Amino acid sequence: MNLSSAQFPKVCRWLALGMALLAAAPTSAYARQEQPKEQKPSVAEAARRAREQKKDAPRARVIWTNDNLPSAPQAAVNVVGAPRAAEPAGAGTGQPPAEASAAREAERARVEAELESAKAELAQAQRRLDLTRRELQLQRQQFFSNPQYQTDDAGRARLQQLEAQEQEQAAAVVALEQRIAELDERRRALEAELGPKAPPPTTPEQQREAWRKRLEPLRAELARVESELRRLREEAAARGFELVGPGAGGSMTAQLLADLEQRRNQLRQQIAEIEEEARRAGVPPAWIR
Repeated sequence: MNLSSAQFPKVCRWLALGMALLAAAPTSAYARQEQPKEQKPSVAEAARRAREQKKDAPRARVIWTNDNLPSAPQAAVNVVGAPRAAEPAGAGTGQPPAEASAAREAERARVEAELESAKAELAQAQRRLDLTRRELQLQRQQFFSNPQYQTDDAGRARLQQLEAQEQEQAAAVVALEQRIAELDERRRALEAELGPKAPPPTTPEQQREAWRKRLEPLRAELARVESELRRLREEAAARGFELVGPGAGGSMTAQLLADLEQRRNQLRQQIAEIEEEARRAGVPPAWIR
């Protein structure tokens, strides 16, 4: 084949391209034969991939109804709070606990002393009121039994004086009863705070004073009752009254005298019982005289 000088370069290029293709074809086939087969994923790897896909997937919305609400009981809610612990004595006062406790004990002793004094004063006030009422009753009987009572200015003045005295003494008794109630409430509050009080050791002087306090009010009342009895008898004798016994239709004066005599006998009996108790306890006779 005769090629011109212009065609020869083109033919050479085509020949070179064909030879290059023929040389590359066996290499590609061999590479395909030598390439190892791809391994299938294991069960663990497949499970891991499934978990990752499930985690990345959006969660479905849950609609709560009465059918799927939890039925477990709920714990009780304390809206009050835990109870406040009791504060030790002296808390909030700026005093050490020992000094605060001593101060509270001193206050308890003061309240107890005031309470005992108020009780003794109340007993005396009640006895005075009782005697005043008895005297007022007698004065009314004597005043209105006088035929000339409308002109008896002295008797009327005495009657008015006793009535005013009776009202004043009754008000004093009420005030003392209220005072005793307040002191007793304060004493019980201190006892709840500080606990029961240990009894102190008693000395002979304290024992003697205790016996005296038991006997002194009874003897004082006995002296007043006996004095009132003497006065009523003297007034009845001066006015010429005949003191007939109350059971026989006697006067109010006779009834009052009978009541006073009964009270006198009761007081004498109480005094005798205390004196006998002291004698059995070995108390010196001088303590109860």
